[in-house]
Amino acid sequence: MINLFWFYRGEEMLTHDEIKNLFEQHGNVMRTAELRASRIYYEDIQKLLTDGIIEKIKQFSLLSKNK
Repeated sequence: MINLFWFYRGEEMLTHDEIKNLFEQHGNVMRTAELRASRIYYEDIQKLLTDGIIEKIKQFSLLSKNK
């Protein structure tokens, strides 16, 4: 199955699977600073929150339904 979810990061496009892998590399929980270091910024974070890809705790966590 081809995942049609694309996420814009600077000049690159990230797929849902690439976002999932990024979170897995950080134990499925990332701080805002870690997201920014990965070139995922405020507007990107807000889109991921709105789309239900991540949830906000004190940190950001990949939702279990997306694992």
